[in-house]
Amino acid sequence: MDKPTPFDVFISHFTEEQPVAEELQEFLSLVFGPELRVFRSSDDGSIQTGADQYPAILEALRSSPVYVVLISKYSASRPWINFEVGFGKGKEAKIFPVLIGSTTKGEIPAPLSELELRELAQTGVVKEILEEIENRTGKTRKNAIDPEWLLQRVRKREAERPARELTMRPFISEIESANHSLKFELIYKGSRPVQLVKEWAEVPLTMIQNDWPHYPVPGHLTFETKTVEGKKYLHQEYVANLNAPDSRRFGANWVPLHPHLQPNVSPQPLRELRFRLSHDYATRGHGEQIRCQVVMGDGQTRVMTFPFDEIERRGQS
Repeated sequence: MDKPTPFDVFISHFTEEQPVAEELQEFLSLVFGPELRVFRSSDDGSIQTGADQYPAILEALRSSPVYVVLISKYSASRPWINFEVGFGKGKEAKIFPVLIGSTTKGEIPAPLSELELRELAQTGVVKEILEEIENRTGKTRKNAIDPEWLLQRVRKREAERPARELTMRPFISEIESANHSLKFELIYKGSRPVQLVKEWAEVPLTMIQNDWPHYPVPGHLTFETKTVEGKKYLHQEYVANLNAPDSRRFGANWVPLHPHLQPNVSPQPLRELRFRLSHDYATRGHGEQIRCQVVMGDGQTRVMTFPFDEIERRGQS
């Protein structure tokens, strides 16, 4: 069997960010000509007809001396992105982790946050990628195309993408003066359904009513105390109803969170996650932070933090 022709550049990207990867691949092909072999897993031309995708990706990872990794706040937690970067680090390929979609460095979790992250939107970054491709592959540029040509096309493609935002927002429910609760709601603006696996939230323990271990909350719920940067929190974690038996289920007539969240969902209250606050929570909560996160079937949001002093207060719903 003939040995597969090696690739020169591996473009790593999240499926929903394929349009940006397409623009980058086309730009490189125009600059270097057909001699430069660029692998993009979502490109039918990168994988031979009848070839299994996984072996083809591995072969491209092995042969490519240059990786360009498109990183956004959505892709950073995807297992495949992290796997491909780790593979490249292990073989000492030249890796360019570039931020796209107005993503900032602060939105990227470890281990990708440990890399030298730069913005694809900078012409200097594009020029450096071209220079490194020449150095690592021996291929020369055939056409002098201004990097701004690529960046304009990338901006256009990003503007055409529907927003995909999943936010878990806290609010204080003021039922009566002696019984206030911290609750949460989901807000989702996206182009496709997402599968919810679990949500968790953390509130400083000093703000919680003393009888919190006896406060019944229905659903697939666990709670524990947790120390984060020297501060004790009450950590509550709710698992979505995935149609599997779960010994943590209790409570009568509770309505579990359905695991599939449809696009463009208006604020959806989470009755499963709530914290009973102490009577003097306003004083104890001054300057504190609330932490929370949503885990999905294909990744997770960043850990969201909210200053307690800025959280909205609402009357009984």
